[in-house]
Amino acid sequence: MKELLKRWPALSAGLSGRPVLLLLDFDGTLSPLRNHPDKAVLPHSAKPLLEKLARARGVTLGFVSGRELKTLRDKVRVKGAIYSGNHGCRTSGPGVSRSVKIPAKQLGALRGLYNSLITETKGVPGVLIEKKAFSTGLHYWRVKPADRAAQLAAFDRLFAKHSGGGLLKAKHGKFIVEAGPASAWHKGDAVAHILKNTAKRPGNRGLYPIYIGDDSTDEDAFRALRRIGITARVGGKGRTEAEYSLPDIPSVRRFLRLLLESR
Repeated sequence: MKELLKRWPALSAGLSGRPVLLLLDFDGTLSPLRNHPDKAVLPHSAKPLLEKLARARGVTLGFVSGRELKTLRDKVRVKGAIYSGNHGCRTSGPGVSRSVKIPAKQLGALRGLYNSLITETKGVPGVLIEKKAFSTGLHYWRVKPADRAAQLAAFDRLFAKHSGGGLLKAKHGKFIVEAGPASAWHKGDAVAHILKNTAKRPGNRGLYPIYIGDDSTDEDAFRALRRIGITARVGGKGRTEAEYSLPDIPSVRRFLRLLLESR
């Protein structure tokens, strides 16, 4: 991957006068990862920067996350931005609105998996089973490393039991494995939908997308914008669909400042 901060002067020159769609993941991109999802907060230094970007001429700002839509809004609280939660199943913001309809049978399978996971992991130290509108996740950050494989195996076994006929799909993130309805959107669907709709707004002709994320769930977004925008992965090594890299969360804020200065 190419380092985005080093390449930005040349990239910025090519974007002069062109409107930008800036889409950001939350956990691990704007907020440091925590051992419990409730503990993640937006750093104080990031809030005013994001608010300025939301008001900047030629910038459409959005946030795309696996979190519930309301939770994402409450964590960020930047007016005028687009918010896409549940990996894109629910999106709301200026010029964009979407709520993916999920078949009742798939939602029933998801409820069954959640109940089985609660029973299976009862009394296991460190395990957190999280229930959201369109997903159920097993968090294992606080589980002892020696015990993590057993918990992942339990998830796989119960997932196979409840996802018969392809009702559910699973995805792995950082210290979480999550199941959702097979027909649910992913982040790639979300960014494509947001780009299509925001490009129709006045002043957004030639809208250029930028997406920054840190997790395997962001790979769908990287693929969706490949060769049509800037995609950057935060931290990590190994294979990715992102074209550029940012080493850590502070470097994300440095990039956001550079973007703001270029507007």
